[in-house]
Amino acid sequence: MKIIENFDTHVDYGLFQNCQKKFHNALNCIECCQKPYYDYDAQTNIDYTCPQKRKIYVARYAPTYISEVEEALKRTENEFIRYIFQKKELNVASIGGGPGTDIAAFNKWLSTQPTWLYDFNLKDIRYLRVDIHKQWDDVSHLLIQLYQIQNVSYDFKKIICDISNNPVNSKTFANFDVVILSYIISEIDNKKITNLARHVSQILSKKTLIVVNDINHVNVINKINNFLDDLGVMNPMSYKFTSSGWCGEIYPDEIKNKAHPKLSKNSVVYNVLIER
Repeated sequence: MKIIENFDTHVDYGLFQNCQKKFHNALNCIECCQKPYYDYDAQTNIDYTCPQKRKIYVARYAPTYISEVEEALKRTENEFIRYIFQKKELNVASIGGGPGTDIAAFNKWLSTQPTWLYDFNLKDIRYLRVDIHKQWDDVSHLLIQLYQIQNVSYDFKKIICDISNNPVNSKTFANFDVVILSYIISEIDNKKITNLARHVSQILSKKTLIVVNDINHVNVINKINNFLDDLGVMNPMSYKFTSSGWCGEIYPDEIKNKAHPKLSKNSVVYNVLIER
C-alpha cells in the first residue's frame, strides 16, 4: 500500500523526546498512539490533534482496520446486497470515521462484489464522516479515494459532531443505508451509550445495515450489546463474530521496524440489518 510509505516518510519517530503532550506512560510516539485505547479504567479521551499521531495511525493501523471492517461487511446477506445495488443512490455514514478507513473498507468490499449477479443500478455513493476531530483531512483525503469502482460517482462530506452528545444534523444527508462504527464505541462513556443509540436511530432508513468493529474486550462487547439493545436489536450476541488472521498487507522491513504495525486482525465485529 503506497499510502503507508507516503505517510511514513513524514513521521519523525524521535519527536516524542521533547513532546509536552504525550500520553502519561508512553515511552515513544508509537506507544502514545497505542496505549490510550487500552487505558480502560482512566476513561481516557482519545486525542488525534497531533499531526504526527495521525500519520502514525495510518502507518500502523490502516490496512488492518480496513481489513476488519471489510470482513464484517462480508457477512452481509445477499438480499441486502441486492437491495442496495438496485438503488441509484446509496448513503453511507461513518461514525467516528475521521481517518477514512471505514470508507476505504466499504469501497474495497463493494469493488469485490460480483455485480453481474445482481441488477446493478447504483450510480452515486454519498459518504458522510462524523467525527469530533476536524484535523483528519490531512490523511483522509487519500484513504477515501482507495478502491473506487468505475461508473459510480462518489460524494464525500464531513461534519464535526460528538454523536454521543448531539444528534447528526446534516442538511445534505437525512437517512443512511449503511452505518459503520469502527473503534468508536470503545471510546464512549458507558453513560452515553443510550445517547449514541438514540442519535444513530434518528438517521436510519427503512433498511439500514449497522456494522460495528471494535476492540475484542469484554467491557467493549458489553457496550456494543447495550448500544444494539437500545436500537431495538433482539439478542445482539447472535450477530457477534471475531475478525482474526493476517490483514493481507506486506510492509517493507524498514517501515515495519519503525512503525511496528498491527498486522493481525483481532477485533469483535457485528453485522446487523435493522428494518423499520
